[in-house]
Amino acid sequence: MDAQTWAESIIGRVLAGRYSIEGLLGMGGMGAVFRAVHLGLSRTVAVKLLVPKLVDDDNAVRRFQREAQAASAASRRGVTEVLDFDVDPVCGPFLAMELLQGESLAARLRRDGRLAPAEAIHIARTMLDTLAAVHAQGIVHRDLKPGNVFLSVDAAGQREVKLLDFGLVRLIRQEHHTQLTRPGAVLGTPAFMSPEQVRGESDVDHRTDLYAVGALLYTCLSGRRPFEGLPADILTAVVTKRPAPLRPLCPGLPDGVYGVVERAMSRDRTLRFPDARTMLDALDAAGRSPVATSVPPGVRDAPAAASRPPELRESAAAPAAAPSVPLQPPVQPARPSGVRRATSRP
Repeated sequence: MDAQTWAESIIGRVLAGRYSIEGLLGMGGMGAVFRAVHLGLSRTVAVKLLVPKLVDDDNAVRRFQREAQAASAASRRGVTEVLDFDVDPVCGPFLAMELLQGESLAARLRRDGRLAPAEAIHIARTMLDTLAAVHAQGIVHRDLKPGNVFLSVDAAGQREVKLLDFGLVRLIRQEHHTQLTRPGAVLGTPAFMSPEQVRGESDVDHRTDLYAVGALLYTCLSGRRPFEGLPADILTAVVTKRPAPLRPLCPGLPDGVYGVVERAMSRDRTLRFPDARTMLDALDAAGRSPVATSVPPGVRDAPAAASRPPELRESAAAPAAAPSVPLQPPVQPARPSGVRRATSRP
């Protein structure tokens, strides 16, 4: 049966005698995520299952289990909480995770095209703070993209930025125990992959995530990806070209912001920031740097929507180029103790 028919057949089942599947939340190439209820706790959760063709693939199952281990090891506010890992005799291995309320950054960009500079930088800062802790645990995500960044809102209206899907994670400290990625294998999402990932290098490290944060910030600010076209064209561009300068696409930002994005996306990883904390500090300092005053003639009147890929295009005209604004993160309401809700994606 096809993937959609399979997913629909899962609804109504009870996995491992505990999780009653209520509905489909989303599907991807490797798995599907369902809304479910833990029968013993009456708690609504998200359950992720591998698609049937991968259930008997030992490599895929090990990577799936490693995703659970990595998310558990990285447990903190900015990472989706994994609650359980088990194997159902009929449906195979599954993850149970907190159910997030909100939307992915991909959905937000599809709707709005680009983000206000203050919000884009706040999201990048929050990601870097999370990555600093994750990298300290020897974990590299390797697949940061708009679909794996979730903008959640809890019952009290508290906003959070969550990193999803550690399916391509690399556990640096355990790499000598298991090798699930063959040297030369290219895994990731082309538009947000670092050059070393595209080249299939075997020693990809935490700086690949910093490249991805730079690419995400570029996308959020400009409304377009750093490189566009067919996947093969994007992969070639990542290792041979620089993206179009950000300044003409989003004029009026402090000069330091452009520098942070450019450095993060250096093709030579030794020229990037050495770690997430250093990049976060640089982004904070950039918010206090002088505002750029040199804006190419006509830029503020140039339409941006036509240059966006279809999935990032707005239904209406593109917003005017962002004006100079303070780059302070939005003020968040106080978080009541014990409140934590949250989804994931395949």
